[in-house]
Amino acid sequence: MTSKNLLDIVIACENTLGWLPSVTEKTPRWKARTNAVAVLKTAIAKDPNKFTIDNLDLAIEYSRRKRLPVKKPADLVFRVDDALELAADPFSISDIGQAMQDAVDWELNRKDDDSRRWIQRLTRAAGDGRQDVLAEWKADGRG
Repeated sequence: MTSKNLLDIVIACENTLGWLPSVTEKTPRWKARTNAVAVLKTAIAKDPNKFTIDNLDLAIEYSRRKRLPVKKPADLVFRVDDALELAADPFSISDIGQAMQDAVDWELNRKDDDSRRWIQRLTRAAGDGRQDVLAEWKADGRG
């Protein structure tokens, strides 16, 4: 997702990370969003090469993947370094991805009658199904 402006970043915090602006009678939603944009503008002014729209977008995706909550959109500023580091690592692998690979490796080394079936199930699983297959694999006494 590439946002076009800071308001898009603030709205992405709402839609992607579940942040809700503090809305009152004196502070309607548009004003709360505008205040959040102003805080982000201040951070960008301090280091415009680091805190770009794209890097804040990356911090949103990083927060989503790591399931890190935000109390305010300005929290993204503190996650930019981690997001950039993760994005720069082309060989990063998720925990579930690593667990699946370890299970396949274990089965390749085991080579018993059930190994072929488990290797097929482990390598074909996708999305949330990977966790289910991995749980079944462990429940079967494998690994």
